[in-house]
Amino acid sequence: MSLFSVNEQGIITVDNSEVLADVQEAYQKALSSDLVLDTATPQGQLIANDVKYLDFAQEQVVEAINSMNPMTAEGSALDASALIWGYTRKTGTRTVVSLTLNGTARTVVPTGTIFSDGENEYSLLNDVSILVTGYNTGMAECTKDGAVLCKKNTVRTIVTPVSGLSSVNNVTDGIMGYDTENDNNFRKRITANWLNKRGISILGAIVDNIAQIDGVLSVVGRENYTSQTQVIDGITLTGHSIYVCVAGGAGSDIAKVLTEQKTLGAATNGETTVVYNDPIVGFGYSYKIDRPTEVDIYAKVQYSKNEYSPDDLEAQIKNALLNYCRENIIGIGEAYTSANLDNAYINFPFADVLGVQVSLTKGNYSNFVRPKLNQIGILSEGNIVLELV
Repeated sequence: MSLFSVNEQGIITVDNSEVLADVQEAYQKALSSDLVLDTATPQGQLIANDVKYLDFAQEQVVEAINSMNPMTAEGSALDASALIWGYTRKTGTRTVVSLTLNGTARTVVPTGTIFSDGENEYSLLNDVSILVTGYNTGMAECTKDGAVLCKKNTVRTIVTPVSGLSSVNNVTDGIMGYDTENDNNFRKRITANWLNKRGISILGAIVDNIAQIDGVLSVVGRENYTSQTQVIDGITLTGHSIYVCVAGGAGSDIAKVLTEQKTLGAATNGETTVVYNDPIVGFGYSYKIDRPTEVDIYAKVQYSKNEYSPDDLEAQIKNALLNYCRENIIGIGEAYTSANLDNAYINFPFADVLGVQVSLTKGNYSNFVRPKLNQIGILSEGNIVLELV
């Protein structure tokens, strides 16, 4: 009797009915060919018990095999499996927020400048130079670890005085951090570039190593290996160059990865300059990257009430959708789809949710929207419309 079959698809478990038949046959051979096999008999109970433990053994072996596969492992097993490939789960990742900085043209707002929403403080991740238009955008991270909620139009206080900087604001919600990276987001990061973290020079390796940096919530990359300037996915790339857009992470840490990973001589693209000062050779490496522009995502949820609907049903529906998006980060340039967001209401007991639709503007809802490659969609509570049907 075998508990497994092995073919080109891998290890295939044996059906419970086959295990039962094999055990019954073994008992009849050992005791009597006319042995009564009914479960009401003592031998029937022994057979059922044997089958139970054989099934359990089969499940344990399969679980052990799956625990070494990043696609199927969970919890500490996923940590162990990921470590083989050089990945570690992130903890204490901070909320990041895009800030609009207003002031005198050519004013440089330095890395580490502190701003506040009245409750939490946010530190600028790289130098930002005010444009001739009188403003520019920069990305800042919360000085506190974990899931800190940063609502739109709340970061308005300049804590660190900078001559020439007059005001600050965040026109969208921040991208919420997390205390511990959950299995879904960790697995997505591991498999995003098919385990290229150990590689070097190739775009997948560069993106994977940036994604591993503390504080990075999302990263995308593109490459132009030709000698001519090309527009790739809406982004203009000079010849023989790469492009990365990164949400979160200190600029110096990103520059360090580019120094270590990028092919010598390859150009970079973007609106933000990041610098890594190599302490060994005493030289500063400067690169161009992009920080994503945060864009509002609007959602319409259609629902009907049921016998379990509470008085605060609308708040419960909105919270379920917001929590799902926080637990399953939709990264830079990634689409918001009805098929994905409907998962927020699996096992939702308080209403019959009929579907979720999305839009980049209020109205004109559809089954999916995709921000540009240098944008990241933000769904906030005020942009969720509920429709009782």
